[in-house]
Amino acid sequence: METEKLSGLSPDELEGVLKNPASSAERKQQAAALLFVHYWPVLVAVAAHSLKGHRADEAVDVVQELFASALQSIVGSYDPAKGTSFLNFLRTCVRNRAISFARLAVFRRQKAINPTHLAAFTTSEPAAPETLSQQEEVRRVLDCLRPEVQAVFRRFYLEGRNAAEVAAELDVSVSWVYRQLHQGRETVRQRLAEQAAASTTVRARHPLPDSTGHPRCGTVS
Repeated sequence: METEKLSGLSPDELEGVLKNPASSAERKQQAAALLFVHYWPVLVAVAAHSLKGHRADEAVDVVQELFASALQSIVGSYDPAKGTSFLNFLRTCVRNRAISFARLAVFRRQKAINPTHLAAFTTSEPAAPETLSQQEEVRRVLDCLRPEVQAVFRRFYLEGRNAAEVAAELDVSVSWVYRQLHQGRETVRQRLAEQAAASTTVRARHPLPDSTGHPRCGTVS
């Protein structure tokens, strides 16, 4: 019954529902869904602008994915008291998701550079989910991180969310998300340094053969 009443409201009236403290969470989500549909062409245009060089249908994919997976968190993180309209807030969400999508596409094209992809965790860029999630070494590194850091790393690196979206999902501040990313990256860098040191030790004990097939044991005088 509530949905039928909301469907007859104008965009301004629907935004009023979102800004009304007395509105229930369910009513706000219904209003947001109707606004999302109403603003659909504008949001697709925002995504397309952020995805220059990509196929046109990928802009639609970005908006559809955001609508399907993040509507509840978007409604929860929207704060009318900041003076931002819901349309402008949606523009920002779509732009951020499109940028994350573009970064993932670039990473997929470049992923052959780093066969283990563990080094991707030391950058500020999200990685390719289907690549990182298949790496046993990545899983071992994640297990070494504190649970709260794991939660942030999985969403940011493996699921391609940006810091604001991670903060909204975990109900924490964006600055807290950045602190966890920083601490986690330091842990991963330390792990990489330990691996490099161990690898150097192994090579020293078991030198690779030279062109004649004999181990390199040093120069014979």
